[in-house]
Amino acid sequence: MKSFLVAWVLLFMAFVPQAMAAVESPNDISANVAVVTSFDTQTGLYTYRYTITNYGESTKLFNQFHIPLRAASILNVVSPEGWDSYLSFDNKLIGWCACKEEGIVLPPGYVDDGRNLPSKFAVPPGGTLSGFSFQSAYPPAPGIFYAGAWVPIPAEGVDFPEGEEPDRQSFPMNMRTGTVAGPLKDDTLYLGGRRPAVDGFLVFANLRDGGSYGSPVVVDILFSQNGENVVQSSFKAVLNGTDVTSRFSVVDPNRRRAVFEAVPGSLLVVGKNILATSVDGTVPGSTRQATDNDKLTFLAQ
Repeated sequence: MKSFLVAWVLLFMAFVPQAMAAVESPNDISANVAVVTSFDTQTGLYTYRYTITNYGESTKLFNQFHIPLRAASILNVVSPEGWDSYLSFDNKLIGWCACKEEGIVLPPGYVDDGRNLPSKFAVPPGGTLSGFSFQSAYPPAPGIFYAGAWVPIPAEGVDFPEGEEPDRQSFPMNMRTGTVAGPLKDDTLYLGGRRPAVDGFLVFANLRDGGSYGSPVVVDILFSQNGENVVQSSFKAVLNGTDVTSRFSVVDPNRRRAVFEAVPGSLLVVGKNILATSVDGTVPGSTRQATDNDKLTFLAQ
């Protein structure tokens, strides 16, 4: 992926209207972004595959789109030919742009007057393009997209009529918007509520006591929620009386994940299930060692 700074400059330049012409806006486009998601039970990762469409009634090329993220962990970003991807500094936005120089074809007799040219990889009216994807540890949830049309860059030193200056602060809100799913970070954590002093040793990101879930059931366990010193090697998990500690793989330094399916012979059963977990750590503000024990009862469908 390009650095955010380089990509942002390329994208922002496309927002500036051409000199001596009516102000053009990247939201002057009729477009859509669609997604297909899949889940890999081996890696515990969701794959998001996006396809963009520039509807026939559009009059401009579709050359960029952006998706706000509610999950910071984005992996294995893929772009189609002629497109670049980038992540914002705060990891709250992923975007793609048909901005690569090798996609620019100079017309006969072209004179460089400081203005840009569109990429041959931008999507014309009536066209579609797939090949945009990434992976995330977080599940899909309703979200939005920002879609932008290619617009020309002015020659340097252009003065804009009063009131028609480009809105440099509105990126990407000055683009066409729509709805599309993206990864959701679940900020509502279940701590267990048994011993407040140690409840932060181990918490559940997507499982609640008494909850009901469809199979496969994804169990995400987070450690050291308040910066506690936790001995992760002491972690144990037991599902319906059977040790399943080894089923939990490391997703990132403080997250482990296991996936259980309610199939014949599986430890997960349709109906009532009991998951017991434990981990050792140091009680905050002391040197005392303690164990965070949690037991959840949930239903699998």
